[in-house]
Amino acid sequence: VRTPEYHAAADLYASHVYLKRDARTLATEFFVDHLSVLQEATPWVVAEFGFQDGESSHAYNPLMASWDYAIWSAALVIEGLNRGVAGFSIWCLQEVYYPGGGPRMNYGLWRFGAEDWMPKPVYHLWANFSRLTAAGDTVRVVNTTDATRVNGAYVGDTFFWVNQSEDAVEVEIQETQATDAVIYVSAGTIPPENGTPLDTLPQGDPAMDAPGVQRAIAPIVVERFTAPPRSFGYLR
Repeated sequence: VRTPEYHAAADLYASHVYLKRDARTLATEFFVDHLSVLQEATPWVVAEFGFQDGESSHAYNPLMASWDYAIWSAALVIEGLNRGVAGFSIWCLQEVYYPGGGPRMNYGLWRFGAEDWMPKPVYHLWANFSRLTAAGDTVRVVNTTDATRVNGAYVGDTFFWVNQSEDAVEVEIQETQATDAVIYVSAGTIPPENGTPLDTLPQGDPAMDAPGVQRAIAPIVVERFTAPPRSFGYLR
């Protein structure tokens, strides 16, 4: 990829990355290392990504049903957008069987039929990224005071954000025209004091580490709203 001839022959570059849960901050190095050797005119996408731990294998990843997985996925995508990544594809849409009678791969945005197709928390995150963006949307880089806690990126007219910290954080978005922030929290989380609950999305089974998701709306007052601990959402 360091030769002009190779660049001339490529319209798009794609990479896959799976990060250990305790090394997920290495995503920044992954983005920087790849983008540093690519010409800006050639888009680079992360065509497959995920997170794993000591229990994970190519066909088994209970971690994907956790609330953390949604938070980590939001943080990875937002960081990548601000670094110049042109697109993302999460692995994967739904749980499927490998060809030839292999095991069922329990990576997916929802559970399998015997578990009533229950959406995992990351489903709600990815639904927002999919429904509120379009091919060719302009990405506007966002600078934050502490991106390891709260980070955000604009895609088109939508501002996506994530709060990875264990604390509620007052978020200021300069020059926004939005009047409300849509907030997603793990069911049972105390909503922001000025937030109005909208609904509780399909519940998970606590015994299977699949927490339900609550969606709330909070008014933006003087370009500010409160992001609850370990939450994500958007405004537009």
